[in-house]
Amino acid sequence: MLPNFLIIGAAKAGTTSLWKYCGAHPQIYMSRVKECGFFSYGDPTLRGRPKGVDVGTLDEYRRMFDEA
Repeated sequence: MLPNFLIIGAAKAGTTSLWKYCGAHPQIYMSRVKECGFFSYGDPTLRGRPKGVDVGTLDEYRRMFDEA
């Protein structure tokens, strides 16, 4: 399953608070990893996964939401 809603924001823009508030709602599933880095870089399979990127493939990203 893939998410149907993404929170995208800049540093110091309140995204951590929004992530916590959404995660407190009983009908919203938030992954354990707040910033996986999946959308931050190009294809990591071509040049290696940059430091700090926890999720490099679509399958890894999809597995973050298996518990939803």
